[in-house]
Amino acid sequence: MNRNEAINLYRSGEKQTVDVLVDLGRQIEQLKETVARKSTNSSNSSKPPSSDGFVKPLKKRRAQEGEANRKPGGQKGHKGVSRELFPLDQVREILPFYPEKCKKCGTPVPDNPTPEMFTSEPIRHQQFEIPPKSLDITECLRFGFKCCCGTTTWAELPVEWQSGYGPRLTATLAYLTAGHRISRRGAEDISGTLLGVPISTGSVCGLLNHAAESVKQTFEELLSRVPDLPFLNADETSWPIGRMLSWLWILVAPKFVVFKIGPRNSETLKGVIGEHFDGILCCDRFQAYFKAHRGVFQFCWAHLIRNFKELASTYPKDEAQRLSQRMLDEAKRLFHIWHMYTGGDITRSELIRLSLPIRARMNACLQKYQASESAKVSKFAKNLLQCWQGLFTFLYHEGVEPTNNIAEQGVRPPVMWRRICQGNKTDQGARVTERLLTVIQTCRMQGRDPIEFLTQAIRAYRKGLPAPSLLPTEENQLKKAA
Repeated sequence: MNRNEAINLYRSGEKQTVDVLVDLGRQIEQLKETVARKSTNSSNSSKPPSSDGFVKPLKKRRAQEGEANRKPGGQKGHKGVSRELFPLDQVREILPFYPEKCKKCGTPVPDNPTPEMFTSEPIRHQQFEIPPKSLDITECLRFGFKCCCGTTTWAELPVEWQSGYGPRLTATLAYLTAGHRISRRGAEDISGTLLGVPISTGSVCGLLNHAAESVKQTFEELLSRVPDLPFLNADETSWPIGRMLSWLWILVAPKFVVFKIGPRNSETLKGVIGEHFDGILCCDRFQAYFKAHRGVFQFCWAHLIRNFKELASTYPKDEAQRLSQRMLDEAKRLFHIWHMYTGGDITRSELIRLSLPIRARMNACLQKYQASESAKVSKFAKNLLQCWQGLFTFLYHEGVEPTNNIAEQGVRPPVMWRRICQGNKTDQGARVTERLLTVIQTCRMQGRDPIEFLTQAIRAYRKGLPAPSLLPTEENQLKKAA
């Protein structure tokens, strides 16, 4: 609006002038909110860090006294990390090296030295190498018996031979695909280039299906234990199946992980945790969790802290700024005493006692701002008050964490895999994904070799034997006793 337009508006009368000014004010507020929303990043929203883009590096801080000439890397006195030597029974060849002469006086070492001339214990060094295309090929011969009636009967091929690819090769390709996000074509290339096994992309897909079928019983056994657990961490991420958008759910127990692909609703979650889950569910405040679980919650404080920051950065109102800052200050105090507890400085009873004034101030703050004239601030405060008890469950229960980091960290590898493979094309592919992810991540959590476990499972499946179990040791003992 230029000067002449403003003068004409003023002369048009009070009502028209007020209406135009109110409309302009509304447009300004909308523009402020739009600009604020564009400023969201991984620190104040649920966006992943990879979406932040390039961030200008911070200016180098001024070097403190004694730091001017400090080189990067480990400093003097830093405890180094050395590679452990393998035992001698795993060494293929030992090569002795002798000095040629004394480094001080130059006396040459005799051609035939006696053992007394050397130290009793040499210094050991080891070099690791991959043998070129270490392929182990076994051939079987099926003989045919020609009967007097003229019929030729050939020996049956054992079930474990019908694939043409051994259990360990199958397990390795499954591990590379689901454990390290190698594409099917990438697995084909690795098989031919590194292992010396020519294989087609279709055969790779067939072996993945075979590996997933081998661990079906293992997967279902873990799935059946989920409803009986004392607490669970849960999260979800999008996972397309063909043209339909589905979701990959992760449920993390103390000793194992379960992945399940299905719609993003409460029914999918109920299918995993059961209709009457009695444990503590650690998650964010997504509505499907409220519908699927009527019991005790622990809501993720990492999400809450990002929510507080998002409120301040995306809603330019003074009340939003004050509410955000007060809650962030109290959250900082809460985590300070939590770290004191985890560090062994205070007991759980002291943790609860020290948290009481912090919780009281938080509650008073939310009670105050739920009556705010700002609809967004009021709604935010009311929502937190409605789930108030679920904010502090971790203070009273051993093993329950204040954040849902373990589930969020567990779902990151599948997210990176999804960006490469774009989900699955069929429901069968989804079953392959959830089973292999479950087995591989559970093996990692338990400190087991995923390739060895998959190899055992495939061998058992081909021989018609029960699949090996990934249940914790104590549960396996109870199962065998029963």
